[in-house]
Amino acid sequence: IGDEVVLNATLTDDNGNAIYDPLFRIAVDGVAIENITYDKSACLYTSNYTIEHAGITVVGTLYDCDNLVISIGIYDVPKENATLIVTTGQNNIFALNDNVTVFISLYDNDTLVGLTENITVIINDTSMTVEVINGTASFNVTGFEPGQYAITGIFEGNNNYNGPVYDSAVFDVLRPDRILSIEVEDIN
Repeated sequence: IGDEVVLNATLTDDNGNAIYDPLFRIAVDGVAIENITYDKSACLYTSNYTIEHAGITVVGTLYDCDNLVISIGIYDVPKENATLIVTTGQNNIFALNDNVTVFISLYDNDTLVGLTENITVIINDTSMTVEVINGTASFNVTGFEPGQYAITGIFEGNNNYNGPVYDSAVFDVLRPDRILSIEVEDIN
């Protein structure tokens, strides 16, 4: 996904003679590619195409001619893998009533490009949807009693990325320090 490929095609008559026609088009999944060059010495139509999605893609031609024999190419682009990272700030230790800031990173393993996707985040048995934009998201949560809590992020995958992908972080909410005050009366 995102790689550029060169698509080539030839147009010949019944005797194998090359034909140039400015209306000849190479197509990907039935959609014509408008930017095509023709090399007269090689008798070859050429176009660059950037792979847009994983899965089966059909490469063919769009040309209106009776008795035309069309060769079609099919290629299968595998899904990519993504990495999900869930973290919190302050070394994962928070005081009672502090805001707990959750940071999410989601990116393509090969290109390290940040993804824009929705993920599910589960904190203390509460599930929410978080939108990750260009690979990052952050949000605050509050209201935790003292104790230890887990945050789990889940990216389910999509047409281009394998899933599900999980990551978790643990944070602690501390009890407030106890203040012991002792008053001693003057003893005489």
